[in-house]
Amino acid sequence: MPVIDHGDVVAYQTQGGEWKIATGVTVMGASILMTPTVARVLTASSTSANVLLSSEARAISIYARGGDAYFRIGDGEQTATASSHYIASGERLEFSVSDLSEPHVAAIVGPSGASATLHITELV
Repeated sequence: MPVIDHGDVVAYQTQGGEWKIATGVTVMGASILMTPTVARVLTASSTSANVLLSSEARAISIYARGGDAYFRIGDGEQTATASSHYIASGERLEFSVSDLSEPHVAAIVGPSGASATLHITELV
């Protein structure tokens, strides 16, 4: 987290890239750690593939290898399309799934046309 400290005024950048300003406080870097549980692999090809996650999962980490992909996360079986969310090859994204009773992830190959493998780690 980038931090600019000017005595009583501190500017810091959130994980989402937004800059915030705090006055009269000390900003310390912190992270919330979760426990990895189930590891899943989802192969994105020209047709949408779907995987059911454990109902205990509170968050997931998705890493794309071999190609880019479009993906969709939701309650119940999902279908990814070219208008779904995008993950680039080599990119890791993390999402909360705590509000889903039956969390699923679906994926389809991205614009590169290369088949992608999404490594999904469930976190509790």
